[in-house]
Amino acid sequence: MKKTCLFIDGSNFYHNLKDFWRTPLLDFSIFPNAIRQEISSKLQEDVELIRTYYYIAPANRKGDPKTAMTEQKFFDYLRRLPKFEVKLGRLEPRRGTWVEKEVDVTLAVDMISFARKNIYDIGVLVSDDGDYRSVLHEVKEMGKIPVYAGLSETRVLLDESDIFLDLRKCVINKDMFRQH
Repeated sequence: MKKTCLFIDGSNFYHNLKDFWRTPLLDFSIFPNAIRQEISSKLQEDVELIRTYYYIAPANRKGDPKTAMTEQKFFDYLRRLPKFEVKLGRLEPRRGTWVEKEVDVTLAVDMISFARKNIYDIGVLVSDDGDYRSVLHEVKEMGKIPVYAGLSETRVLLDESDIFLDLRKCVINKDMFRQH
């Protein structure tokens, strides 16, 4: 049985979901298992989900308290899910806007570190950010199976992954969105 971990770039995934579906309120209680099932089907062997990691920088509480409160409820929902961990970065002001810090790097370090520690056999990157190309390459070099699960077909990620899950065509469907 292959051990699998999911690494979700929360902000990238959320914004891409908004481009494809009007409401990005994905039901994360079923999303990781749907990915596990799809990988199991592609590999034609059993796949065990070890853990899902969701990386994001929370909203600025002082600048936008309503969004921060809504976001906190979402994080609380994620933290209650089995085998699910939220890893928070931070926002920093830069030239009149806010920039995520410690999100992409933490995801990259975790994905490589967990591969080195043999925590997983299959590392699933849920993001369309081409900056993760070298991470997928390194995971592959360590003898692991890098999976790119995305909503667009980012060429550099396709080139470095062993498996591509086009989330628009498999895994995500209209029944996977939470009603609010």
